[in-house]
Amino acid sequence: MSGSSTFASISAGYRYVCDSRRVAPRSVGRKPKGQLGTANTTAVSIPTSVAGGVAFASISAKLNHTCGVSNSGTLYCWGDNSVGQLGDNTTTERDIPTHVTGARRTRR
Repeated sequence: MSGSSTFASISAGYRYVCDSRRVAPRSVGRKPKGQLGTANTTAVSIPTSVAGGVAFASISAKLNHTCGVSNSGTLYCWGDNSVGQLGDNTTTERDIPTHVTGARRTRR
């Protein structure tokens, strides 16, 4: 991703990349399942902000879905959910970060 930015973390999925920035996370790549979190399924070739205005401390990209822990410790997931991998108790595909209810942050 071009430009001068500060990242907390970066993760690559299948044909896409997401970065975790303390202010506004961004994604770039192909996204047929909404895994970029930009409120649609159109591919993007420049870094595009993840929808919802949530700032993430960390992000993990998988094959066709992404999950992130917000700066406040809340878990969100988005993208393919065909087998319930987003943890929102549905199999509905999500193209924006969706709060995972019942998830707890543990401290080590």
